[in-house]
Amino acid sequence: EQKICTSCLHSLPQTNFHLAADNPVARLFWGRVEVKKATAFYLFGKASKVQKLIHGLKYKGQKEIGLILGKQFAHSLKEQNWTKEVDVIVPVPLHPYRFKKRGYNQSSCFAKGLGEVLAIPILEDSIICIKDTGSQSYRSRYWRWKSATAKFLVQQSDQLRGKNILLVDDVVTSGSTMEACARELLKTPGTTVNVATIAYTNLR
Repeated sequence: EQKICTSCLHSLPQTNFHLAADNPVARLFWGRVEVKKATAFYLFGKASKVQKLIHGLKYKGQKEIGLILGKQFAHSLKEQNWTKEVDVIVPVPLHPYRFKKRGYNQSSCFAKGLGEVLAIPILEDSIICIKDTGSQSYRSRYWRWKSATAKFLVQQSDQLRGKNILLVDDVVTSGSTMEACARELLKTPGTTVNVATIAYTNLR
């Protein structure tokens, strides 16, 4: 009740994408990279409660928001056995410069909430960000795709070998960042990738 009241949580627009394999988030990756399943918890809209929560998580140091939303989403996923085959959770990493500036990775906060309820281990250092592209909030779909290329590097492949991975982030729009991250993870033999985010927004 201190960070997000119960009434607000129930009023947030859930996507229920995890109930259908064919959903807007899954379609982002069709023909681009092999993703087993993909989903997002909420619909992101301008000046919405979801936007305010994401803004608080990313820019105002309110890490607890990520943890709370991760736990909430985990319960929904657990009810549908959506993550029953997942071995590890991997948050999309931040570039060291951005991590130092922010002090934490908002995707890791979300991952910890998921992991706590689902009892799935989190691997935060298995993949690193080697190229800082800055904010992509107002960039075009092509710019996002181009800037995300070759942005990530696996550094602990032994931990990922043969694992069914749940790759998580805060918001998915064009899918370019998660595509680049998933593509790098899939270079490790035997890995498979699923995708889950706090929110999904259409790129207008």
